[in-house]
Amino acid sequence: RWSFAPMAEIAQSLKQRYPQVPIIAFARQVGTNTVKLAKMGCFDALSLDHAVSLDFAREQLQPHVCLQGNLDPLMVVTGGDAMLGAAEQILEAWSDGPMIFNLSHGLIPPTPVAHVDLLSRRLRRA
Repeated sequence: RWSFAPMAEIAQSLKQRYPQVPIIAFARQVGTNTVKLAKMGCFDALSLDHAVSLDFAREQLQPHVCLQGNLDPLMVVTGGDAMLGAAEQILEAWSDGPMIFNLSHGLIPPTPVAHVDLLSRRLRRA
C-alpha cells in the first residue's frame, strides 16, 4: 500500500508521457513480494539485489519481467575466479529469459579498476 501502489502510479504516469522509455523497479528487501511487483505489468524490468535467489528469480519473476542484477559488489572487490564464477552463475541461471547483467548495489570505493575491467571483458563475450 505504501510502496508498491505509489511505484505503480509513478510508472504508469511515466509510461503515458514517455511510452518508449523502459522503467526498471528496484525494491530492496521485499522478499517474495517481489512476485507481486513482477506481475504488476507496469515495469519493464526488476533490479534485484544479491540476496535474491537466482532460482527464485528465474522461476517466479523472469516469466513476467526482465531481470536486472544481481552480482554482489563484494565479489567485484574480491575479483578473480570467485567474481567470474559468480557472474557465470547469474548468466547461466537467467540465460533463457530477458535479463540485464548488473551489480546488485553498484561499485563500492575499494573496488579495483582491474577487477571491473576483467568482469566487463567477460560480459562482452556473453
